[in-house]
Order: sequence, then C-alpha cells, then structure tokens
Amino acid sequence: MTLRHLSIFKMVCELGSITATADKLNMSQPAVSIAVRELEAFYNTKLFERMNRQIYVTETGNRLRQYADTILAQFDESIDVIRNSSASMTCRLGVNVTCAETYLSTWIHKIESEIDGIMLSIHVCNASEIERMIADNEIDIAIVDSIPGQTKFESRLLYSEKMCVVCSPNLYIDKMTIADLHTKPLLLREKGSGTRNSIDAAFFRHGLTPVPYTESISTLSLIRMVKNGLGYAILPRKIVEEELNSHVLSEIVIMDESFERYYHLVYHKNKYLTGIMKRVMTVLFPHS
Repeated sequence: MTLRHLSIFKMVCELGSITATADKLNMSQPAVSIAVRELEAFYNTKLFERMNRQIYVTETGNRLRQYADTILAQFDESIDVIRNSSASMTCRLGVNVTCAETYLSTWIHKIESEIDGIMLSIHVCNASEIERMIADNEIDIAIVDSIPGQTKFESRLLYSEKMCVVCSPNLYIDKMTIADLHTKPLLLREKGSGTRNSIDAAFFRHGLTPVPYTESISTLSLIRMVKNGLGYAILPRKIVEEELNSHVLSEIVIMDESFERYYHLVYHKNKYLTGIMKRVMTVLFPHS
C-alpha cells in the first residue's frame, strides 16, 4: 500500500465514481479499479459496494477514509514544514464565535508581541465547525468552549467563565428557578455552538430541554432582541457587562443553577506540533 493508493481511494470516496476519479487524476479507469482492488486485498475487506452502476462507501471504507485524510494531510504538512521555512512560522488558530467577540484581539496582541515573525491565520466559527476543521487538518490548534466528543483530540482546560441570564428592565424578576426560566421566551445561540451546549447541559441536569423562542448565530442580534423586550438570553457576563452597568439590561438570579462555560485548548492527537505552535500554546496557556 502506498500514498498513491490512499490518494486514489480518497478521490473515489469524494466523487463516488471510478470514471470521474480517472478523469480527475488523469488515469485510466482500469488503473483506478486496480488500485481500489489492491487496497481491498491489503485490508482484506470491502471498501465499496457496487449497485446499479454506482458505488457506495462501506462502513469499513468510511473508517479507512478518516485515516487516509489524516495520513495525506500530515504528508502534505511535512512537505510544507520541511521544504518551506516560512511554514515553520505559521500557526492556524481556530476560535469559537464568543471567544472572538471577547478575547481574540487581546490574544492576537499577546501572541504577536511575544513571538516575533509569527504568521497567524485566524478562523472564527462555532464549535462544531472547529471540530471538523481540526479533524481535517485545516487548523492547527483551537480554543473552544466545549470539549470535542471524539477521542482523537487532546484538550486542556484554559479557563472558565460565568454566564448570566439577562432581560430588559420591563421583564425583570429578581429571582427564579431554572424551571421558571424554562417557561420564558428564550433567546439562545444556535445548536452546535459552545454557548448553547453549556446552556443545554444546565437544563438537562434538571430534566429539562430548552425550547428557544429564537435561535441565532449572532450574539449581537440576541442582545438587541433582549433590549427590545422580546425575551431572556443567557450570555457570557463579559459580553453584556456594559449593558448591565448602564442598566440597559437587568440580570436575573437563578436560584438552583449556575450557568458556566469552560474554555479548552484543543488539537488533534496525531498533529505534528511545530515549535511555533508550541510557543503559541504556551502564550495562551502558560502551563501547557
């Protein structure tokens, strides 16, 4: 088995066609078919099911595809790191949306002031997309507010942050239980975001599932809706600190629950960490 076998196999998975793969790789159809058969013989298993002139990846094939993606990505990375000296100064950092809205500018300033010549590439998206990007080697390290569920990731606790329930002054109630909050119109971040995962977990501890009045990928839009008296939001205190201090928004005490998020520094277990990546991790997390 060679890297060429894995490259052909990956392309067949992506295109779902021997013919399209042959055209894409400028190969003959028999050569592609032979490469697939050799892989199947090597692993002693079926990688594709062939039905009605179409091919479908088997469960085993999907498992191999995950390994192939990692192996080929790391091979390409090795070329960049070894051949291209500038690559050794590059770090691709993934940050979830809420982190970007609160701490990202501070982190960038700290990293660039402490690591001379670094070339940062920043990707801001929700936790689910960051998890995918780490798995596909599209980013090197990430900061997320929920631990990826897959065992192929390493994670280290970075810090924790309190979240608070806020509303407009005309909806203010000084105290309530989480069951009371469950009955209110909730303005929440979208499913898959770290903020939402933390909120769902808190409700789940009380046997409840939040049913939001509105879901949004934009924290700013949620704050505006809260200001207009449309419902109750659960957001990091740092994001709404100014509004709370100016009494534009009011905070409600939840007597039987504390909403808290934990931020983690995450990377792939098989990731080759260059010296510059390790230095970035040290800046972000001095105990790493």
